[in-house]
Amino acid sequence: MKDFEILIKKKNVSKKPKVAIQGLPGIGNVGKLAVDFLIRESKARELAEIRSFFFPNTVFVNELGLVEPSCIKLFSKSLKSCDIIMISGNVQPSTDKGCHVISKNLAAYLDSINTKTLITLGGVGVSEEPKKPKVFCTANSAG
Repeated sequence: MKDFEILIKKKNVSKKPKVAIQGLPGIGNVGKLAVDFLIRESKARELAEIRSFFFPNTVFVNELGLVEPSCIKLFSKSLKSCDIIMISGNVQPSTDKGCHVISKNLAAYLDSINTKTLITLGGVGVSEEPKKPKVFCTANSAG
């Protein structure tokens, strides 16, 4: 395996514009739980799988009792005006370099399939439980 590889599961990707929503394990697994819910409820189909030496050297046992490697999976659901790409996984890169390599290659792949917007979901660690929980949003645009 190379430092990074994308295993394409669905070859014929539509040319429609795409919106990607990413939720990986993190604080409270907030982003991962939300994206896994979207994948399950929308009955999205697996598009690709990312494997990398930058992921922790662990495996996971699935619902069938089979061992699965550390990976990030991309799923797609077609809507009338666009396709939704949902990104979830059982790990994140474990080093700063790994984060940059995975992010750069994932962004290049998303760009190659006409992804126009990327939304990333995650939790924020706090020292004590807030009386009134809040949702925070930030934005960045290169264009």
